[in-house]
Amino acid sequence: MRLLAPGANTALANAHCSWNLESGTSSVFGEYAAVALLAVNEKRQPMGDPALLHQEQSWMEWSGGPQDVGCTLKLDRLPAGSDRVLLMVYVYAAMGPIRDFASLRLKVDADIEHRLDLRDNGEAAIIIGEFYKRNDQWKFRALSEGSAYGLSAFGRKIGLEVDDRHPRRPSG
Repeated sequence: MRLLAPGANTALANAHCSWNLESGTSSVFGEYAAVALLAVNEKRQPMGDPALLHQEQSWMEWSGGPQDVGCTLKLDRLPAGSDRVLLMVYVYAAMGPIRDFASLRLKVDADIEHRLDLRDNGEAAIIIGEFYKRNDQWKFRALSEGSAYGLSAFGRKIGLEVDDRHPRRPSG
C-alpha cells in the first residue's frame, strides 16, 4: 500500500479505477455530508455536470453507505474536454465544518492510500484528491484544499452551478 501525503501523486493502472472513502465519524455520509466529483479541464474549468452522492453521472457509479462511500470511475468516459476529476467532501449547505468527520481515509484501487486528520479543520468543503491525465497516463494526486464556504461557493469560483443542499431537505 502506497501512502500519499497531500501533494504527492502516483500513476494508476488504467482509466477504470475504484476508490473507497471512510470517515472517522460513523454515518456521516448522506445525512450530514456528501461527496462530489467534478469533471474539469487542466485550468479547473467545469466540463459537465457534477456527480453528487445522490446524482450519478455516466462516467461513474456510487457504492457503499453512510460510513464509507465507494465509487467506480471510468475516466475514459469523462465529458469532452475533461482531463481530470476533483474529489470533494462537503457538509450540506455549508452548515458546519468538516472537522466533525474527525478524519478521512481514502483508498484508490486497494493499493493507494491517503489519510487526512480534520480535527482542526474549519472548512465546509475540501478537495481530497484529483484524478488527472498526463502524457496518456491516468494519475492520482492526494490533496487537502479547503473551501470555507462549501461546495456551492467553490463551484461559483470555477464557474459551476452546484446545489450543495441536502437532497431531501432542500430548504437548508
